[in-house]
Amino acid sequence: MARSVRVVFYAINGGGVGHATRLCAIARWMRRYAAHAGVKLEPIFLSSSEADTLLYSEGFPSFKVPSKSMAAAAGLDKLAFIGLVKQWIWHSVGLLRPDLFVVDTFPRGSFGELPACLDLCRKRAFIYRPVKPELADLPEFQATLGLYDALIVPEDTLRLPVPVQARSRVSCVGPVAIREEVELLSREQARKQLDLPLAARVVFASAGGGGDPGAAKDLAVTREAVLGSAEQDSYLVLGAGPLHRGVPEFGARLRWLQTPGYARLLRAADVAISGAGYNSFVELRQSGVPAVFIPQRKVADEQDERALAAVAVGSAVIVPRPVVASELERAVAQFYQPEAQVQARAGWRQLGAMLGARRAAAQLLKLVIGAGEVEAAEEAYGDEVLALALEHDTAEALFVRACQLLNPVVSGLPQSLSKQTAAAALAWSRGVLSLGIEQEAALRTAALFLKRFELATPPARGDASLRLLQCLTPFNDWRAAGAFLRAALQGGELEIEATILLIERVTSELQQEKLDLYRGIERMLACSRDPVAIDQLASSVGSGEEDAQEEPGSQQ
Repeated sequence: MARSVRVVFYAINGGGVGHATRLCAIARWMRRYAAHAGVKLEPIFLSSSEADTLLYSEGFPSFKVPSKSMAAAAGLDKLAFIGLVKQWIWHSVGLLRPDLFVVDTFPRGSFGELPACLDLCRKRAFIYRPVKPELADLPEFQATLGLYDALIVPEDTLRLPVPVQARSRVSCVGPVAIREEVELLSREQARKQLDLPLAARVVFASAGGGGDPGAAKDLAVTREAVLGSAEQDSYLVLGAGPLHRGVPEFGARLRWLQTPGYARLLRAADVAISGAGYNSFVELRQSGVPAVFIPQRKVADEQDERALAAVAVGSAVIVPRPVVASELERAVAQFYQPEAQVQARAGWRQLGAMLGARRAAAQLLKLVIGAGEVEAAEEAYGDEVLALALEHDTAEALFVRACQLLNPVVSGLPQSLSKQTAAAALAWSRGVLSLGIEQEAALRTAALFLKRFELATPPARGDASLRLLQCLTPFNDWRAAGAFLRAALQGGELEIEATILLIERVTSELQQEKLDLYRGIERMLACSRDPVAIDQLASSVGSGEEDAQEEPGSQQ
């Protein structure tokens, strides 16, 4: 039975989706790495986000309480609500007893309730994203940092204070984005999905999660600035956010998005108008789209400082509040020029690659499973696997199982997975998908074959087992394939290459004679019992004669 690790993510905040989005990005990578290590991850979110569809869309279960803003809007008694949520969190953590408890932004919790229940968790980690100095400098904030086993900073450098005794636990992993760059749609793909003309000017406007009090007004001014201009070829994509409570807007040059996940579509835009919240900022940085920032006022988030970093590299401008449509129109227009587009993309690249989600996931998993297992998963999982997953919905799961299948076993203990194993597993997965085989049948058949060749290298195991599947696929009878394969392995004298050559020869003869695999069992048994044939086959592999026979023109 696979080991089980329960991870509880604390995403309790006011009226945004930043905490849930950031933790969701990290949880996606933790799920990948855990699967690769053969660990059953049990991710559970404790959330107050009204955009809980984000968690649902990513396949993460959540327990929810109302957000502060919703409780206030509904007229709930403030003290009674705070007391209720505190009790709910204490009891939830006590019942769940997580192996790892991950908290974002507020180390004491949104209601100051966490210090009383942190000792119920085997390990504790804090996502220390940038907050206003007046919050980070509070003595109680700093004191609580020492209660965590790991402090994960989703930035390239640490800019906030940390107690001396906790500094060795700090890891700066870089910005965390919900999607990796390879997962983003190209300009052409995104415009096709949004039904936008390829040659049109497109502005993407976002109000973050949509829960900010000024979001509706910002979107209205944006609509006037973009669609009210003389530029009739301008289109506006309104990313209203899952928390937006206004009436959706539609028009010939207007597209309305309110569901989670539109970060993948950002490259459809020539320029974006947005608040400078953490997730909005990193998503624009990742997509390389020039930005007109309208910083929002938040309790903990310093959006002005973040926006200025983009201005400094030529990737953005700032429009101050109150926003005037004519000023916004001028700010957007300067990024329509091709040279401004090039400069903006180059500026974003100056800020560096964004691998924070995967790095954070690795650091967190090392708290609860072996570091070697996590490092092997890091080596295996690259952008090539994510690209494969985009092509085929089940490709990630197939890749993980292929890694475990091709990893050689010596004396009952698996050797360390390596880049060599990952490359072989990637090629094997692509091969299986191209053959169109039912994946369980492919894995089961390959496992039966490879059990005899535990000392072979991962590339040899991958190549031979894929060739085996290519031989068996035309027969389309996987029950018969198992019996045929057992007959092929009965002799036991041949190495992996000689065995697969024998199978290739016999299956080729069966196809030529239009016989099924059951008729091939007797033939395979006869071949495997023929000492002369076995010696000839083994010697041909060793001398390279088999390869020479297959080369075009080799007999001339």
